[in-house]
Amino acid sequence: MSTPKGTARRAEIVAAAGRVLVRDGIDAVHHRAVAGEAGIGLGTATYHFPAAEELRAAALRALADADVARMASAAGRVPLTRRDPRDAAAVLVGLLLPEHDDELVAWCERWARGARRPGGGDDARRVRTAARALVSDVLGRSGRATAPPADLVLAIVDGAVLGALAEGQDAERARARAVAALAFVLHER
Repeated sequence: MSTPKGTARRAEIVAAAGRVLVRDGIDAVHHRAVAGEAGIGLGTATYHFPAAEELRAAALRALADADVARMASAAGRVPLTRRDPRDAAAVLVGLLLPEHDDELVAWCERWARGARRPGGGDDARRVRTAARALVSDVLGRSGRATAPPADLVLAIVDGAVLGALAEGQDAERARARAVAALAFVLHER
């Protein structure tokens, strides 16, 4: 049974693990790096998370929770109004993608690497399920009666972002590429 202090300490460690993951990648999440990030002793980190894989899984879960909350918050701020294809695309890309370069790279890495991790796909499925529902809702509130299916929207955004990042472009350019590709598809409908 965990005490309030123990629960708070675990939350601090998970938050530090999330920062390490976003900044340095999944493979960088190990006890020593997380303890240093959290400003705690190595023993404290290993006491709360005996296995490094457990620490990574907790960080991935927390980041997935943050993704769902970020998307829901963004969707909640979208007013009911008819939008042209480019505006609708910009709203959807803003809803789906994290804002900063390191967050966007970590977002891509989490989904690509999640398929290789035991249970790693669970977090991705949860985020994708929320994303589908929110995309459908935003498209409807944007007056896009003949909008493409949410899965197509997600595929377009994912592909544009991965392509841009693979070519060494930053988050701003990746976003712009995703908006342009999605606007094209929305315009055709």
